Amino acid sequence: MYGEPVLVYGSLMHDQPAHRHFGLHRHARWLARVCLRGWLYDLGAYPGFRPGWGWVQAELYALTRPELLAALDAYEGYDPARPQRSEYIRRAWPCRSGPGWGWLYVYQGPVAGKPRGGLRWGASGRRITPDAIKRRCAGARCVS
Repeated sequence: MYGEPVLVYGSLMHDQPAHRHFGLHRHARWLARVCLRGWLYDLGAYPGFRPGWGWVQAELYALTRPELLAALDAYEGYDPARPQRSEYIRRAWPCRSGPGWGWLYVYQGPVAGKPRGGLRWGASGRRITPDAIKRRCAGARCVS
């Protein structure tokens, strides 16, 4: 049995401070490492995911506390009552692991002029090369 499945690709990943801040280390069960088809845009302090032809490394978790999803919505700037005005929109995204899908926060703000590439939002927020992404994603279940 799974709780709400969530895909994280940036500041909520296991090696990022927000992961602990929201208690994901205690209130979410790790299910899999996955690769998503898309791009991460560098928004400064955090990344924004958009669908595309690149690859993005992500982690799939099952939330064990239902109220955590609302807290993540607020953190990501997503308002379910007014999604068109939200910085991110929460979408059900297909996944070949766990329950077969996960909630994914997709950035819907402007991306013109923002750096883009295949990157993993690592501990230092540094970019890695597309070859490094391929190596890291080699054992992951990739999602188109």
